[in-house]
Amino acid sequence: MIFGSMRVRLLATAMILPISFGLFCDVSVAQPTSYSVDTSDLGSALSILADESGRTITYSASVVAGKRATRVDHASTLEAALTTLLGQTGLVATTRPDGTIVIETAGSKGGARIPGDDIVVTGERGNAAAIALRSNTLVSVLTETDIARAPDTNVTETLSRLPGVSILYGGAQNSNGVSIDFAARGEGNLVALRGLDAEYNIDLIDGVEVAQGRPYSRGVELNLLPPQGMQRIAVSKSFSPDQDGDAIGGIIDFRTPNAFDFGPGLHGSMFVKGSLNSQEAAYGQQNLNYVVGGGLSWRSRDGTFGVYASGYYDHHKFANTIIDGEYPASVNGQYAWAVADANGNSAPGVDPSKNLVLEGLDIGATMGDVKRYGGNLSLDWRPSSSVSAYLNATFANSKVTQDTQYLQLYGQNDGYVENGTTGTYSPVIGNIQPRYYFTTEPETSVLGTVSAGVNIRSDRWTVKPQAFLSWGIDDADHIEVSARQPEVGNGPAYGASSLFTYANGIPYPTLSAAQMAVVQNIGAYVQRRAGEISPEASNQTKYGGKIDAAYDVGGDILQRIAFGVKISSSVRNHEYADYETGKVFNSTTGAGPTLAQSGLLNGQVNAIAPGFYNFPAPLFSESALFGAFNQAVANGQSLASIIDTCSNLVINNQNCDTQHGTETVYAAYVLANLKVADVEITPGARFEHTFIKNRYWVTPTDGSGNELPGYFSSSTTKYDKFLPSIQVNYRPNTTTVVRGSVTTSYVRPAFFQLGGGEQIQESGGGAANGGTTSITIGNPNLKAIDAVNFDTSVEWSNNRFASASLGGFYKSLRNFMYSQVNNYTNLTAQNETGSTSVTTPLNGGDGHVEGIEASGRIQFKMMPAPFDGLGLGGNVTIEHSSVHLVAGSSATDRLLNQPDFAANALLFYYRGPIMADLTLTHTGAYVSQYNDIANIDRWAQANNKVDLHLGYVTPVGVRVDFGIANLLNTASYHTTVGQYADTIPSFVFSGRTFSLALKYSF
Repeated sequence: MIFGSMRVRLLATAMILPISFGLFCDVSVAQPTSYSVDTSDLGSALSILADESGRTITYSASVVAGKRATRVDHASTLEAALTTLLGQTGLVATTRPDGTIVIETAGSKGGARIPGDDIVVTGERGNAAAIALRSNTLVSVLTETDIARAPDTNVTETLSRLPGVSILYGGAQNSNGVSIDFAARGEGNLVALRGLDAEYNIDLIDGVEVAQGRPYSRGVELNLLPPQGMQRIAVSKSFSPDQDGDAIGGIIDFRTPNAFDFGPGLHGSMFVKGSLNSQEAAYGQQNLNYVVGGGLSWRSRDGTFGVYASGYYDHHKFANTIIDGEYPASVNGQYAWAVADANGNSAPGVDPSKNLVLEGLDIGATMGDVKRYGGNLSLDWRPSSSVSAYLNATFANSKVTQDTQYLQLYGQNDGYVENGTTGTYSPVIGNIQPRYYFTTEPETSVLGTVSAGVNIRSDRWTVKPQAFLSWGIDDADHIEVSARQPEVGNGPAYGASSLFTYANGIPYPTLSAAQMAVVQNIGAYVQRRAGEISPEASNQTKYGGKIDAAYDVGGDILQRIAFGVKISSSVRNHEYADYETGKVFNSTTGAGPTLAQSGLLNGQVNAIAPGFYNFPAPLFSESALFGAFNQAVANGQSLASIIDTCSNLVINNQNCDTQHGTETVYAAYVLANLKVADVEITPGARFEHTFIKNRYWVTPTDGSGNELPGYFSSSTTKYDKFLPSIQVNYRPNTTTVVRGSVTTSYVRPAFFQLGGGEQIQESGGGAANGGTTSITIGNPNLKAIDAVNFDTSVEWSNNRFASASLGGFYKSLRNFMYSQVNNYTNLTAQNETGSTSVTTPLNGGDGHVEGIEASGRIQFKMMPAPFDGLGLGGNVTIEHSSVHLVAGSSATDRLLNQPDFAANALLFYYRGPIMADLTLTHTGAYVSQYNDIANIDRWAQANNKVDLHLGYVTPVGVRVDFGIANLLNTASYHTTVGQYADTIPSFVFSGRTFSLALKYSF
């Protein structure tokens, strides 16, 4: 195994890398919502407050020497924090007109100071490394300025700049969509943490777990969230008992601003961003894409009440190129073996992945329109340092329209001929049959959260009750149509063993001029149907409440005890149906309306795949296609007669993909904060009881196999999980922390795998009458995936210009399970009796994922001006995984969507009003689908993305940011069937994006 043989070398490499590669850190964000300091050393405590507030604090070393600070727990203002901190020291804090805070002896009135004794601490508010250093658990942080510097279109892509985070471009999330369609939008939509897919993670907005709108997975698509308007994004990679237990990869928390992040009075900001894309220009579309938004904050002068509101509107278009061999091969069987045996299988002794021959290709132009809008509202009331109340609400809406026109160049009458008398065979493609296919991938996504709570502090007690609500929607109304040349009979004769040659990995057909003339005459293709429509709706609503409480013991060792309870309920619904009109051509002669005659076309592109396939192709009119479908219905093809979702009877077709589920989780936890010298120990445990009820449709047959009207049935599932954990942090000084933790967590299976529907097939009278009965059904007895997580790290930051970290992790998995769109996974047939078999998803076996993360950042402030603005940063993640997909099997696979290697590198210059940075994001190859073709996995190949950002703050306070995303114009998506084979590839080319943004704050 490659990882095992290189482990020592990789570890050594990772230990060196933090010196020059690191976490993207910010040096200025707004004030925190509260202030907490947990150190008795007064100098260290003042340094922490300076960083949290961004204020400059000055004092004499001799004045603070030997004095102990009082612990500060969530003080609502900086003044309250200082009052508590200095309460037992005899010192006071005064503020100069320039905002500098001076710490001095009460009544000294700025008396004589010892020369050289002054210490000035200038806070760096929101310093990402400092935030991570102070955390009780292992976290990675992106600040507001980090996010603003990245020329990304959504927060998913921004997250990829953190160690251990990789984004997925091809995550299909509904019944009609395939990976290439979603990848063709040119932006990432799902996030994997430490090699674990999105469904292994928890996503929070302001601490509230967001609802999961996707129908077949617990993962949350994050591409509907724009980068603008986020105050901070924190990724927790180790877990604490006060966090929900159903996460194995990590927890992503998106934090939005509130009024106490700003000063008293009225404050606000406005921003506008425009962008152009080179791939759109290649299709002749000069679209100016834009984002506008802003926020307003108001705080009362007495500091007790605050309101913050923000909003944004994002409108952008895309026009990208698809070159896809995987879909024709896996779905339409357009592949063969270069060397086959007499049975048409890959010949013995030949690597099957390198023996594949591509016999069909989809060449596509996908064009779409994305409209996103939303915002957040926060109300805060802080009448005293002991009582505060809040209401937070966020809303995000994304509406995507996407039209794709595919030229499908397929082989026809494919077969094999023997190579002499060798017993081996080569493929032969008798004819070619070009097709033209139009498909839409619209998607309407909604994500909203509301939370309200009170924080009460009395003497040593802290109590925090909260109520929360979240909802998510993911709807898609799909329509498609196709044409062929010809519809009946054979296309142009071909007769060779291969249809394509390759240049730089791109397949090109080896056709004669006459054959290409037939292919390019798309208007002459014969229309197949009047359209096929597939409406789909999926949603989830989550709501509940919790109470967190803590008691400050204040002992020498036991310092604090915290405990809490939480109840969370959710309701999930999913509906899908498919309506396919009849054929509009003569099934005997193949005669019918051509595309040119169909009335469905509207314009053309001059090149269907600019730079690769430079011949024109027509564009469909989506509205005309809907009109044709509705006309077919009006002419007698009733919806009841053309529905064909999954069976024959109308009532079964209407309900077979309908599912309703509820889930309630009861949780309780307790933890203790212990401190022995410089060692902090946090033991604790969490218990979660989950009750799930699913309602689904059953499609039965009679004893002769004839379909009968179905009915709704239901199933229940329960999980009881006790999750102990221990965190240990050693802080030898204020700049270093050494961490170690052992935690337990789990992930519940997706609703669909538990109860997505049941089909019953009987023959010979069925099992009850001596025949056979076959049942395919979801499995309510699936076990949750259990994990034991081991984490260790060393982190260092001088809070000024340098930071570094090195960590390792190991996750032991049990009862492995994975999700796949509209399909049960790990399907296994089990004979319950001699004549009854039940095919149902089953848990796999054990597995593990392990890795090393290294990060670092340095700004060369020790160099003379102007070179003191130069800096380097970056991170490296090395991972390895192994899971048993089938319990009891010795065969192992790696986790889906887990790259072995990922890295970010940053070269920057930040000095005064000038900002410039060049970033490289590298994601290594990973398996994107198990057993894609002939039991060969589909691999997403390594991706490199280079981005450039230039920024300047003008003298009037307007910030100007210019960016180029994908500077080197690499493919945004590239897969192959087989890791080291390239005969069946897929590509998406999204071009470069040039952006200019203006922001003004007051």
